[in-house]
Amino acid sequence: MSDEMQSLPFVQLGGVEIVPELPRATTDWETVMYERLDRAADFYIDDKSQEDFPRLPGLRKLARLAGVTRSYPEHTPVVTAKSAVFICTYHLEFSDGTHWASSADSNPGNNGQEPFCNYPSTMAEARAESRAILKALGIAKHSAEEMALAERDRVPSAATKIDKQQIVAIEAQCNLKKVSVVDALKGGLSEAADSIASLEQLTSAQGMQVLKFLNSRKQKAPTGAAAKRDARKKELEGG
Repeated sequence: MSDEMQSLPFVQLGGVEIVPELPRATTDWETVMYERLDRAADFYIDDKSQEDFPRLPGLRKLARLAGVTRSYPEHTPVVTAKSAVFICTYHLEFSDGTHWASSADSNPGNNGQEPFCNYPSTMAEARAESRAILKALGIAKHSAEEMALAERDRVPSAATKIDKQQIVAIEAQCNLKKVSVVDALKGGLSEAADSIASLEQLTSAQGMQVLKFLNSRKQKAPTGAAAKRDARKKELEGG
């Protein structure tokens, strides 16, 4: 093992050392993405713009290179009057001790055509995992899983009112991230939030901006009894 690789952090899982091939924090992962991934297999290419979007299997390869040690989802199905909204927060832990999480939602209104619309919980998890990996590696791209949206859903009309599913998703994310609705509106819409008194006044496009802001926020660390339980759990695992 080279001196550089020996300096990289590692952990042991089941007696197997997890050593990152490249340092997560200092590597130019966008360059590595194009060097290591197969353009035909690991990217979705937009027919019109020819812009490429990395697929989840390719992003997982990059996460392994960066030394991912643990990954797990948390699902939150929400039933509305019209349909179910599936919300997933995906967590990643790396050998350098960092923890990353990102959230995504899926519902019949933002899943586009078949086969995506048939598997809303899977799509929510795939989108959340992709976002978490992209965030952890500092890659400023959308994943191919986001492109499951129909063209009409990707760029909603400025006049299209927010729907019930978006409101439920925003409220759920505010609760998860411990952010007030007022702060979420300010974070997502800046000065435009001053003229908005409730989520029902938003347009669909504004709702997407607020969700984007919430997805960029880290989940608050547990406090009180929950923090003590987590600390005790880590202590037992370490022992």
